[in-house]
Amino acid sequence: MGPLLFNDAVTREKLDAVRNLIKRQRSMLADLSPAEAESLLGADTKLPEPDDMVHLLLEAGLRIVPSPNASDEVHVEEVRTQL
Repeated sequence: MGPLLFNDAVTREKLDAVRNLIKRQRSMLADLSPAEAESLLGADTKLPEPDDMVHLLLEAGLRIVPSPNASDEVHVEEVRTQL
């Protein structure tokens, strides 16, 4: 249920809700698959004023890397952690 609520809060541009979800579940962004994270970033950049949300997501740990095929595209970087 967490990723669904998180995605909804991002697409509705609810900064406070996104902050609260990140605080409650610190690994929220790390738990997203690269495809889910890329979809989230894509939805975010379509918002009327995406800058604050993009900054919040990047600050919270969303990793992006330049696309090797296009100079203006970005892709989510998959970060693997060892236990």
